[in-house]
Amino acid sequence: MIIEVLYPEVALLYGDRGNVDLLKHCLPNAEFVYTGFNEKPAFVDRTVDLILMGPSGEKDQLRIIECLTPYVDAMKACIENGTHILLTGNALDAFGMYILDDKKRRHEALGLFDFYAKQDLWHRYNGYVLGSFNGFDMVGHKSQFSMLYGDNSKNAFFEVNRGIGINPDSKYEGIHLKNLYATAMIGPILTLNPKFARHLLMEMNVGEVVIPFEKELMAAYDERVSEFKRDDIKMIH
Repeated sequence: MIIEVLYPEVALLYGDRGNVDLLKHCLPNAEFVYTGFNEKPAFVDRTVDLILMGPSGEKDQLRIIECLTPYVDAMKACIENGTHILLTGNALDAFGMYILDDKKRRHEALGLFDFYAKQDLWHRYNGYVLGSFNGFDMVGHKSQFSMLYGDNSKNAFFEVNRGIGINPDSKYEGIHLKNLYATAMIGPILTLNPKFARHLLMEMNVGEVVIPFEKELMAAYDERVSEFKRDDIKMIH
């Protein structure tokens, strides 16, 4: 089994390296490939079981787009062929049509999804998210300078019960297309959501799923879900 982590030198902010760490414990025999800038991604020439990319700074985001642009067709093929892909934070911004920066300059993105990202570097959004996916709760945090605009209602990752979706006027969070899961939540998502971590691993057919400290992770998850459901909890900070 091959797990590819894209641009780990810049795209694992906000503790999202924890997603990789958890997978290392769950998949001790897997090969982890770390693709840096100016390196050809493994998914271009090899069968990769899971591709991960986390949040990055805005300047690094443009560099990531530049690096991935020659391999757009290969990434599109991965999505269509059902390769598992997990994008967190602002990583999904790069997969839209373009990014509109805070000076209203348009930067072309990978063009894989019909939405665009709009940045506002003077106003960071910070908040909690509570949603529903596959019959269980999803919880997480957002800290972002950009919002996405477009209709993701038919291929959203999950519907938001509290907090915001891809923008303040949306209740639909992220993208779920075949085996691609993308969300602006940071955290790391797999540690914060052990039910989703188990769902992902089972979907990847890894055999027996053993999540380290699952009992403790579930206890923290249950407490977090209960907290986020309380009426007195402020979801925006």
